[in-house]
Amino acid sequence: MNKVLVIAPFWRTPGHVGNYRIDRFIRWLKNNSYLIYVLRAGKKNEVQKTDYGVEITKKDYIFIITVTLSNLSNKPFLKIFWYLWRALILIFSPVDEFFVWTNKILSGFDFRKYIGDVDLVISTSPPNSSHIAAYKISKKYSIPLITDFRDGWLDEPLEQKLAKIRFLRRKEVDWEKTVITHSSKIFVTSETWKEMLVSRFSNISEKIKILTNAYPDFDFLNDTASKDKVSLLYTGRFAGSSKKRSLDLLLNPLYHILKRNEEEFEITLLSDLRREEFALFNKWKKEFASNNIALNLYAHLPRIKMFEFINQSSGLLLLSAGYGPLPSKLFEYVKSGKPIFAVTPKKSAVSQLAEKLPQLFLFDSKSDGEDYTSIIKFLDACKYGNYEYNIPDEFTENYISKFFLREVETVLK
Repeated sequence: MNKVLVIAPFWRTPGHVGNYRIDRFIRWLKNNSYLIYVLRAGKKNEVQKTDYGVEITKKDYIFIITVTLSNLSNKPFLKIFWYLWRALILIFSPVDEFFVWTNKILSGFDFRKYIGDVDLVISTSPPNSSHIAAYKISKKYSIPLITDFRDGWLDEPLEQKLAKIRFLRRKEVDWEKTVITHSSKIFVTSETWKEMLVSRFSNISEKIKILTNAYPDFDFLNDTASKDKVSLLYTGRFAGSSKKRSLDLLLNPLYHILKRNEEEFEITLLSDLRREEFALFNKWKKEFASNNIALNLYAHLPRIKMFEFINQSSGLLLLSAGYGPLPSKLFEYVKSGKPIFAVTPKKSAVSQLAEKLPQLFLFDSKSDGEDYTSIIKFLDACKYGNYEYNIPDEFTENYISKFFLREVETVLK
């Protein structure tokens, strides 16, 4: 039986987007008779058996991974302290706030005592520090490494948290190069991410493989849209995942067209807004209300509840302001069969899927706002159902899991 060590410091952190991908890796490996070890961060060092193998917890000494804002929602003074503490750590970190945990990954902990003769190490992000922890373990114990970059590393960072000291910026560049060079295989979620990496590093094309996200395990109903009004739905964060993402990018073009329509419209955002985003949301709420359009906001909803909202919607809204990402929610949207209005740059990974997805109506996020044809077609599709759609098999769990397992086996040979 082959043994795999998965590095995921965020594993079991409530609300972390990376949990879904790790959950799939674990299920796929377990169903194919792999013994799995998961290394995560926690409040204390401990080892416990699970239904898939063994879970190893390495203590988070600086309380930056295990303490989340949701834990501090009713503790304003602790929340302020947490922000200051996090900012201080970022100032001296060459990668991200998880680097301190990563940097001490081999100290005071005998991994061989627990993992024995592991055959493969797999790391996934965010955070990118996960890959450094995996590299250190892989290097010390001479175990092959697969790094799941997902949405790249330095090509389009999800969020530039603080301006880094020049020396630390160079250190992160060095770490990225070290990890890429050492890895036996690298997963990214789109062809665009691969092109970006290949343009910066020579002789790595063969080791980079496209591993997209997959459809969720939920049966959507495509005939439950409200008949008395057109309900548009957005799910996910805005600036919380990238500074490029703003409510303005999505709502401005919609408002330009919706204010001319006579039908009754409703826009719902399922999003955990940041404090600085509420003022912008309230501004737009008033703008839409002045034209008899409801703009609603719901936060902290369970994932199953989000799927129910998708079921009840007439159309779905997507904002992908970068060139590389294929957001995981896109695959949730696609499986629903609903029309999708996507604000994204031309030639982005999302825009390149339009040939396969006729239900995808594109609007260039970098346009001057003069051509609203796609919005009009999208709204017609929502109102009258006069659109075609496709749910490609290549994004099913069955298809992607087989690809993932084949790539794992090639490293183990």
